[in-house]
Amino acid sequence: MELIFEKEHGMYVAEFQATGDFNIHLERNDRGLLNILQFTVADGKYDSISSHNIIQDRVFDCDFTAMIYPKYIKIISNTEVTRCVITM
Repeated sequence: MELIFEKEHGMYVAEFQATGDFNIHLERNDRGLLNILQFTVADGKYDSISSHNIIQDRVFDCDFTAMIYPKYIKIISNTEVTRCVITM
């Protein structure tokens, strides 16, 4: 599935629901900060899911696994995302 990012408050944001283990392949025009979050039921807010919350490279490609699904994932970038493909 290809994600479409919307510009919100100067950041590029996209959300999706993971129903199984997944891979994020993300490409950007320029280096910048990248934050990957998951929705937590305990407080109803998003929180960081990995140490990948400060990525500065143009390309990010990572596999994620968990034991409980669905997961609600939010990706935030401070530079424009040219392509983001989620594979489950």
